[in-house]
Amino acid sequence: MAIDRKTYQDGWFKRIQELRDTDPAVRKIIAGESLTENEWDELAQKLNSPEFWFDEAALRKAFEQPSGSLSDFIRAALGLHQLPTRQQRVERAFNVWVAEHSSSINHDQARLLSLLRNVVAAAVTETKYVPLVPSIFTRPPFTYQGGRARAEALFGRARLAAIMQELNDLIAAV
Repeated sequence: MAIDRKTYQDGWFKRIQELRDTDPAVRKIIAGESLTENEWDELAQKLNSPEFWFDEAALRKAFEQPSGSLSDFIRAALGLHQLPTRQQRVERAFNVWVAEHSSSINHDQARLLSLLRNVVAAAVTETKYVPLVPSIFTRPPFTYQGGRARAEALFGRARLAAIMQELNDLIAAV
């Protein structure tokens, strides 16, 4: 039986609040102490019992956090951590890509990529990402910067297509 996302999330928050005062591992997390591997295993097993089915994979899906860890989800339920929004994850993916390629990007290219990041982050919704295609440069605000011709002049047509594919792959993973 499929459980809707909100019900699952509410159940997660409720379960963590129940463990807040009774579970020594959760209390250690609240205190900012490190857990041993054995303590993590016991806590994970307790959370993923047949009654609850709270495992990392299901939590990632329910909270739409592809790289979230059990620690992230517990800390978020306790109010100790804020899970990043999809927009924040998209911006981070762009920033990681730019940082990794910074030695091969000039100032004008970096400005165009920054504009692209801002446009994509503003357009993305919490549940949907529309992949980048070269035609994005035929619409404002890119047309004010020379449009697709300028983008292809800065990067070259093949490199621009390759960059967009790499960015699509990174963004799809977040």
